[in-house]
Amino acid sequence: MKSARGGSIRTRGRVCSAAASALAFARVALARIETVSGAAAFLAFAVALAAAASQCAKPRGYVKSPAEIAYIEGLRKKYAEPARKLGAEEAEGAIRAACGFIARAENAPEGVYDSDEAVALLLGTALVESDLAPRFQSSRGDAIGLFQVEYGTFRDLWDRSIKYKHPKLRAAIIREFGGGRGDIEFEDLQNSDELCAVFARMKYAEFPDKIPRDMAGRASYYKKFYNTKYGAAKESAYIAKKKRALSRRIE
Repeated sequence: MKSARGGSIRTRGRVCSAAASALAFARVALARIETVSGAAAFLAFAVALAAAASQCAKPRGYVKSPAEIAYIEGLRKKYAEPARKLGAEEAEGAIRAACGFIARAENAPEGVYDSDEAVALLLGTALVESDLAPRFQSSRGDAIGLFQVEYGTFRDLWDRSIKYKHPKLRAAIIREFGGGRGDIEFEDLQNSDELCAVFARMKYAEFPDKIPRDMAGRASYYKKFYNTKYGAAKESAYIAKKKRALSRRIE
């Protein structure tokens, strides 16, 4: 699947060079250690195999074209430092607007996209992902905006899920956020918190699991479906930041 800038989403399996390298190294190392016992040799080989398997288990994801790499690096420089920081109420306002926007575009029954649980989940997500300070990801990643939406996620949602599963929503997004261009860009998620929230909500909408009513349940939901097992965020951080934001609002 190609994007407008030429990148692609790998949909088939690939030969894992990391696994091949790790196993080749293990074989060479074991061949050179003549005094190692059989049990130690087996253990070393098993460790190497496990390391290789863990590398192969990580999804390949979106493969950027040279033009996209240059585009991403330009955004990294442009938005390296957050120019603003939202309050929890302001962020919640953008989230409610985004959820309502999706519901109207999809003509969905009340609560499908705009439930209180969905709003609470998204607010906690924004608190963990950006600390409510929209910016480009500080690491070598490529996430942007209030919800730190990754470029590959943006392309997958926009070019596949929203395009084919939610054409009415796609048309509404272009009308509302396209600025007369007939399309949107990844950078638009940095400049519009509501649009970024739309993409975060639609990422969650990819999964049929019901959003939990309790904070701990939503923390687990965030980790499983948004940050995933490959991400660095912890459920405890979700809960701590959400409680802190709630306490400030009470004060």
